[in-house]
Amino acid sequence: MMMVSSEGRALGGSYAPRQRRGPPTSLPEPDYSKYDENILNVFLMARFQRALERELDMPTEHVEFDQIVSLSHKIRSEYNHDPLVVRQRVQAVFEDVFGGVLPMLYKSIFAERVPRISEQLAAIATSIGSQWLMGPNELTTQMRTVEIERCRFLEASGCVNACVNGCKKPTEAFMSNSMGVDLYIEPNYEDFSCKFQFGQQPPPESDDPAFGEPCFLQCPTATRAMKSDGFLLGSKCENTPFSAPNTEL
Repeated sequence: MMMVSSEGRALGGSYAPRQRRGPPTSLPEPDYSKYDENILNVFLMARFQRALERELDMPTEHVEFDQIVSLSHKIRSEYNHDPLVVRQRVQAVFEDVFGGVLPMLYKSIFAERVPRISEQLAAIATSIGSQWLMGPNELTTQMRTVEIERCRFLEASGCVNACVNGCKKPTEAFMSNSMGVDLYIEPNYEDFSCKFQFGQQPPPESDDPAFGEPCFLQCPTATRAMKSDGFLLGSKCENTPFSAPNTEL
């Protein structure tokens, strides 16, 4: 395994968990019960979980948020944490959830004819339909930006890799490729807030501040065993820009 300094930088130049980040542990977790009990959210949560189960060929008994987080971790481990493959499989889950003719119609009717309106509609739909997954949010910037106060998924997964490769990049790719709407997702790993900025292209991964961040000490996939000499054992939870020629995902 890769050796990592106590400051979190791997000897090979990548990163490993170095500190707990996010909202203070003394700050109580928001009450998400009102979102989980909403009829629309129950439908969306069930549809999303069943799509994850089909992707993994791993049926579960009960639909619940924690099960979705667990399945999202399994997708990454199933594909050996290969960032490109994970993004492709998560995007396939999105296609399963929102697939059919809807994305094609949206792209041809709205995105290609009235791009500004399509960006606003996408932001409104995200604001309404993602509260079970990401928690409370508000619409800003002429209703084209969704500002998430404290991302529920990021906090529950405790993992930068899950955020970048299991949410950010596949969501940006799905919106651009299937819906025809540019989207830049900008997570904040200090307080777990996040911005979904519709109508804005994401920067190259080499310039995106979401990349190159060390994962969290609380990451369940990372090896956190501390040796007596102050070194951490490296983890599979790396978060570096994907450098292959095809970087659309």
